[in-house]
Amino acid sequence: MKFNPKTKNLYTDSGQKIKQLNCPKNVQWETLGFEDANFKNRLCFHCDKSIIDTENLNDIDLLNLIKEDEHTCFKIDFNQENVIII
Repeated sequence: MKFNPKTKNLYTDSGQKIKQLNCPKNVQWETLGFEDANFKNRLCFHCDKSIIDTENLNDIDLLNLIKEDEHTCFKIDFNQENVIII
């Protein structure tokens, strides 16, 4: 996946836009509660939504999650092996 930090847009490796990442509450990952036993996904107490850690996901996984719920929230770390900063 590719991420543009200036526009906050997330793209597939082929350039298809997946989603613009925008948290209106500016919530920090470290402040979120754990949602699952694997400690990968977290729960936002402000909006009661799941935040999905993208570290082990590929483009197809992300597109499927967005297809299920276009308001899905993602966590991106600039140091992830599966992320190219553009």
